[in-house]
Amino acid sequence: MARVTVQEARDHLDDLLRRVEQGEDIIITRSGRRLARLGPVEETESLDRLPSLKKWRADLQMEGERLSTIVRNQRDEERYGPDTSTPAF
Repeated sequence: MARVTVQEARDHLDDLLRRVEQGEDIIITRSGRRLARLGPVEETESLDRLPSLKKWRADLQMEGERLSTIVRNQRDEERYGPDTSTPAF
C-alpha cells in the first residue's frame, strides 16, 4: 500500500487514479498521519438492481386523510380548540 502526501496527491492525481484502476490502494497522509484511502470500487450487482424510487412511490398506496390535512387540523385545534361542528368518532 503506497503512501503519498496531500500535495503529492494533488500534483499526481491522474497517475494515482491509474494505479487505483489497476487495483492498488493508496494512503494519503497529512503531517505523517493517515487522512484518506484511494482504492478501487468493488462492483456489486445489488447496486444495479435497486428498485426505482419513482416506481416505488407510484405503487405506494395511502389510506385515510392526507398528512398535511391532519397536521393542519391538529394545529388549528391547538390554537382555537376542538372543532365542535363535526362529531368526533
